[in-house]
Amino acid sequence: MSQTSILAIVTIAGFLASLGGVWLAWLWGDPSIGHRGGAIGVALSFAALFAARDTTTGLLEVRRPDGNSVWTHGDDTEKFAVLRSAIAVMIDGSAIEKRYLTWVSVVSTLVAGFGDLVAAWIIRVTD
Repeated sequence: MSQTSILAIVTIAGFLASLGGVWLAWLWGDPSIGHRGGAIGVALSFAALFAARDTTTGLLEVRRPDGNSVWTHGDDTEKFAVLRSAIAVMIDGSAIEKRYLTWVSVVSTLVAGFGDLVAAWIIRVTD
């Protein structure tokens, strides 16, 4: 599964958890639990951020066509090319993470902080 697919799933799960906490608070008539879904969404976004694939490990395993390591048998040009590629992969991965995790982190944090107030308002309005 690609990094984008995993982050899309985490983003959707974080949004659903955040909204689900407010929905359960409304359903059970207890606004004090309205923030818990947001906390779950924040936890999911942190887990996705910290569990992201480590591209530096692959960098150390790069092999030349003859099977030898670039780092022990390669010249400076080969080493530089590998470093450029690794940096490009890290920048791309970081941009993808930022695009997905920013929104779920912000929404989930707001729900974690104010979900009980939103749930209380919904309960008051719908009664």
